[in-house]
Parts: sequence; structure tokens; C-alpha cells
Amino acid sequence: MSEKGIMLDISFFVRLLDKTGPLHANALGYFKYFLENDYEIFISTIAVAEYCVKGKLEELALINLRILPFNMKHGTRAGQIAKLVFEHKNKLQLSQRKTKK
Repeated sequence: MSEKGIMLDISFFVRLLDKTGPLHANALGYFKYFLENDYEIFISTIAVAEYCVKGKLEELALINLRILPFNMKHGTRAGQIAKLVFEHKNKLQLSQRKTKK
């Protein structure tokens, strides 16, 4: 186990895996730096779920990542939030997720 660690979120992985995006080179550079300097790289199962909305699990470099679980406390809170969303879905003004042009 490394003494250094970093938690990466969905926005990092979107940039890392979008080879045509303007921030891909930056994300790739950081990812290589973390690997070469023995950082433990963490991703939460929540970030995995977010990524899988538009991407595939196989695209993530899971061999290099430590996965932090979505625990009972997280699940309970997510359920409460989802309940509110469903109760008020016709009243919410949600913006669309940006996609490639």
C-alpha cells in the first residue's frame, strides 16, 4: 500500500478517455505521473455509475484503480434524493448533459 493516494472523479476519467478532447493530454499526463510516482488511485463506485451513463465499464483502467464502495449510508441518501426527484420530476428544470458535436 502506498503512502500517497488520489481520488479521481468522473470528470477526470471523461477527459482521460476522450482522446479528441482539449484536456485529454493534461489528464493523461497526470494519470501517468500518479502511476510512475506510486500513487494509489481511487475511484468510487458512484463515479463508475456516473461514467457508465454514457460509457462502458471496460473503458476504465480498473487494473490501476482501487474501488471505494457505495455503502449503506450512501445508498440510503441516494434513495432519499431519488424519491424527491421522482416526486417533483414534472416541476424540475433539468439541463441536458453536454455531448460531443
